[in-house]
Amino acid sequence: MGDNSVETVNKILYSTFNQDGSCFSIGTDVGFKIFSSSPFNINFERSFEGGIGICEMLNRCNILALVGGGKSPKYSPNKVIIWDDHQSKVVSELRFTSYVRNAKLKKDRLIVVCDQKIYVFNLLNFQNIDTIDTYDNTKGLIAISPDQKSTVVAYPDKNQGMVRVKFYDKEFTQLIQAHESSIACMTMNFDGTLLATASDKGTLIRVF
Repeated sequence: MGDNSVETVNKILYSTFNQDGSCFSIGTDVGFKIFSSSPFNINFERSFEGGIGICEMLNRCNILALVGGGKSPKYSPNKVIIWDDHQSKVVSELRFTSYVRNAKLKKDRLIVVCDQKIYVFNLLNFQNIDTIDTYDNTKGLIAISPDQKSTVVAYPDKNQGMVRVKFYDKEFTQLIQAHESSIACMTMNFDGTLLATASDKGTLIRVF
């Protein structure tokens, strides 16, 4: 058509399900959209003058964690914006010394992944309750149990191919030798009892 504006408007920067899979969110070059999974329909969308590279939902409520992204980010990529969609405004923002690679919401927790650290905040008052050192995690790799009754977090350890699993409710940490090469992807089942990993080599998926 000779006009690239439609291509830019429709560019998807991010997509993810909420904790129970009943909704999913999409970040685009011009805002974000929230959909219902079944029946499929769009719940709401917000247009901004800038891109949203991360759009994380908290269950089905009005609170979202946003991070700017794309060629023209709405917000600085080193900030996490807590957005209240009922009020259509920013209610809090957290600034970090490096780019935010991932952000997750879970009951009363906000978990932020930066290049070499993971930060865990109390979502009620945004106090930092834990800081975890990792290797250079530019992919923002992290796995969190969706179950609201417990908090289990898995992340790449400083040593190549190893994954550390932290059980916050039991104050217990498990170290897993998952692969010989660097971790490429990981995910966790609902209650945090199973962890699946894949490496950069790409020949095996392992379940622990």
